[in-house]
Amino acid sequence: MADGRMLKKIISESRRVAQLKSDTHRLLYTWALSHLDVEGRMPADPELFKGKVCPRLKHLTCDDIQAALIDMAENELIILYESDGDKYLQFRKFHDHNKVRADKEGDSKIPDPYDESISTVLLPELSGTKAAKGKRREEKGREVAKSSQSIPDCPHAAIIELYHTVLPELPRVVDWTPARQSLLRNRWKNDRDKQSLEWWQAYFEKVSISDFLMGRTNGSNGRPPFQANLEWLIRPQNMAKVVEEGNYHDRAGKTGGGDGLPEDIF
Repeated sequence: MADGRMLKKIISESRRVAQLKSDTHRLLYTWALSHLDVEGRMPADPELFKGKVCPRLKHLTCDDIQAALIDMAENELIILYESDGDKYLQFRKFHDHNKVRADKEGDSKIPDPYDESISTVLLPELSGTKAAKGKRREEKGREVAKSSQSIPDCPHAAIIELYHTVLPELPRVVDWTPARQSLLRNRWKNDRDKQSLEWWQAYFEKVSISDFLMGRTNGSNGRPPFQANLEWLIRPQNMAKVVEEGNYHDRAGKTGGGDGLPEDIF
């Protein structure tokens, strides 16, 4: 895990942060940021959270911590969820504000709240009466069911075939492991724009004009050139660098100032 994360000054203008019920809740939200893993997750058990984030604030009880976490979730700053009996949290828009090095930190050991391959329960209903909790749980279940029905299944084989066709120079996919399936499935279902093969073809074409990603540049210190593969390309932080931030655009050498893609694709 990194020693810290990025806290941008725009947080001072955040309406959701300002709506938190107390300065203590705002303090815990900002302090928690430095303890997040590579995907913006950490344990949300109040006792574990206190031990990591604020061990010297003796006056804060576990009930205080839980109230703060609920406040953050209700203001849509974090997602609270439970998997296999353990409670976790996910910072919303984590990758929008933090550039992480998965190759340096390793994969997250905390389950993805939206991973369909594991059993997770979202916990926006931690406060209130038992009746209210049950009602909100039922409503959430109906929302999730309705949402899942409207999202087409991720066409893994078709996307892999597009990758091979558009980027034949890059390493071929030999073993499409459950972990890789989960990565692609999450990219597909978490963004409506990505739920089409046209988007993926445009994405791979964008990759194809980058000399760096295609391995057409010299490696540093005598090392072989870097070459992206499909797993690298579907990791959220890497996809953001290619699509939104244009980190590798200047290394393409063939764009002539434009990437040749429709402006509304990305």
